[in-house]
Amino acid sequence: MADINNDQVLAWLSACAEAMTEHKQELTDLDAATGDADHGNNMARGFDKVQSSLEGHAGKSAGDVLKAVAMTIKSSV
Repeated sequence: MADINNDQVLAWLSACAEAMTEHKQELTDLDAATGDADHGNNMARGFDKVQSSLEGHAGKSAGDVLKAVAMTIKSSV
């Protein structure tokens, strides 16, 4: 099993942030069917903050990056 390195994690998170923005309305529409129609906006807002913080995670371990991202999403969504 190959290890996941920092660059791979940062690239994946950047792609996730772009996907959340791109599909914000679709996620909101899906959430509207059973919830309060805020999921797309919340995820886009959280991943926007993640995207803006990625440069600050260069050189950290993949685990440390994922922990920091989890806290960023938790505090902004």
